[in-house]
Amino acid sequence: MRFSSVSFTTVILAVLWLGEFAHANIELDIPGVIVEDSSTNRPGQAQTALVKYQGNPAFLKCHTDKEAYKIEHDALVRIHRGDPRRYGMPSKVKNMFVALKGSVQTRKGTHCLVMERLEGDNLTEYVKKVDPKKKDAILSSISVQLITALKYIHRLGWVHGDIKPDNIIVHDDAQTGEPRVTIIDFDASQQVGNDLKHRIGGTQGYESPEEFSPNPLDQYKRDSWMLGATIYSAAVGLPPYGISHSSRTGKDELWNRGYLKNAMAHVARTGEHLFPRIKTLENSSLLKLINMLLEPKVESRPAIRKLDTQLINDLAGGNTNGTPLTRAGNKFLSMMSF
Repeated sequence: MRFSSVSFTTVILAVLWLGEFAHANIELDIPGVIVEDSSTNRPGQAQTALVKYQGNPAFLKCHTDKEAYKIEHDALVRIHRGDPRRYGMPSKVKNMFVALKGSVQTRKGTHCLVMERLEGDNLTEYVKKVDPKKKDAILSSISVQLITALKYIHRLGWVHGDIKPDNIIVHDDAQTGEPRVTIIDFDASQQVGNDLKHRIGGTQGYESPEEFSPNPLDQYKRDSWMLGATIYSAAVGLPPYGISHSSRTGKDELWNRGYLKNAMAHVARTGEHLFPRIKTLENSSLLKLINMLLEPKVESRPAIRKLDTQLINDLAGGNTNGTPLTRAGNKFLSMMSF
């Protein structure tokens, strides 16, 4: 179990620059924390810093929104205190979620989480470095790991709520060289059980068609769409909707919200996609997975925990149209229960 409760004994005054949010230096009484490098985020965002926590490298994330802090804290506690073996999954599934080291409320009213400091790149940056000949195998391995992790959190009755490449950190295993994923940022998570719920967060480009309506959503199937959009983005370089690359500016630009809403309404109504076919992948199982997760009609879209077992096994083992995983990668994936 990677989560452990900690006692706060040593109090070190840390000064963290909160940028435009406060227009001033904010003093944070963080027990056992020394700030090494802080970020300047946009107003309303959580503030982050690289820190030393009780002498060890860590990552600090501070919320001024108490509810966002509580959501992320409770989600991580539930994940790491849960027992995946109850669901026929190995306990090491929890290694695919960032570990919580501690939490504290400061005298300034800021709520902070101390988490493990991760090595690696977000999914977008990681894939840019991958040999194109290995892209099918690498994305298959990453997809199976993400499916396994999300199956676990869904079994707990929780959803992530903001799946996207930025929230997936990938590093190469020191012994095998295989990609290993860690999922971060749980401040849009919800404990939904069997209920339909409204979204509490999300990112343009990864929103499902149905969330543009005012009705409560099947949050598990919303996670399915976001996972599909994330894998699509890793393969193509952009999500299927909501963001386009401008040849004029050379930058990725957000669609107008009204235009996006109309496009997604069309997709939901007709069941027909508007995005181009993926030409960068050859693995038929991976392409099938992406199409299943990006099913426009929510009633026909599978929840992640109900994905076809044979399809996942095909992904784990490679197929004749794609590059098989290495023996080490297959061994890792075979330890996961589907």
